[in-house]
Amino acid sequence: MNCPICEYKMWGHGTRAGNKRWRCNKCGHTVTEGFETMTGFDDIHPSEVLFIDSEETLRVHGITDIHYGSTAFHEEKFAHAIDVIKDDPQARWFGNGDMIELIPSHYKISQRGQNMKPEDQAIEIAEKLQSISEKCLFIRGGNHELRTMNMMDLNITKLIAERLGVPLYHLPGYTVFNIGEKVWKLASGHGFRVAKNGNLELERLRLTYPEADVYYLGHDHKLYADQMPGLGVDEGGECLRNQWFVRGGSFLRYADYARYGIYPIQKIGWVEIEFPSVGDIACKIH
Repeated sequence: MNCPICEYKMWGHGTRAGNKRWRCNKCGHTVTEGFETMTGFDDIHPSEVLFIDSEETLRVHGITDIHYGSTAFHEEKFAHAIDVIKDDPQARWFGNGDMIELIPSHYKISQRGQNMKPEDQAIEIAEKLQSISEKCLFIRGGNHELRTMNMMDLNITKLIAERLGVPLYHLPGYTVFNIGEKVWKLASGHGFRVAKNGNLELERLRLTYPEADVYYLGHDHKLYADQMPGLGVDEGGECLRNQWFVRGGSFLRYADYARYGIYPIQKIGWVEIEFPSVGDIACKIH
């Protein structure tokens, strides 16, 4: 098999959900037999874009801020998310950071907020997600995973990605969905700031990635999907162009630190984004 990107010969690269994988040793492009073409890299670095090709509508679930291993983790809601994705042939998903609670030893906050060791958190969440790994577009780390990066230069999200056999998105960036004749662009990142108005950080994302149809962030545990109407230009002249602002929610109950800080109580759940082959994007709150 030759690489569809640079035409260099591709070599066997293991399997993904029982399907043969191929990797180009020249440009790093990977192909999985029987799966949508993923024009990207195992590791998606800054300036690189992940392309997803599908002839049919895809329903993409943003799974963010799971906090697996936290004493406030909502296990039932997380299990429901896995079942929803597993049961829908057109479902895909991405992991958007803070997948585990990860409070290292001697860290600046108490370890009482977690009920298992960080290494067990990483192992167990990979086991939980294994049943839907073939539908995973990518995962990225959040500020909780950044703790081990800062302390010991250990990227625990990369280890989870390797265990699942899925791409790792290092930083915010574009994902482009070629759905039939439609082209949709998602700009996503974990998020950095916590503010009363969650749209302020989404506006910053839009300034950096102005071409997206959907802007998606997690981190602040807010859960909503709002249309932001504007005017664009097509062949007929001026047209209505809708962009979506999404904060992805969490799988965390009202944790003790949130009670102590008197933070607002947030809904538990996630957002499903439908990228259609016909019509417009739709978002659904679960």
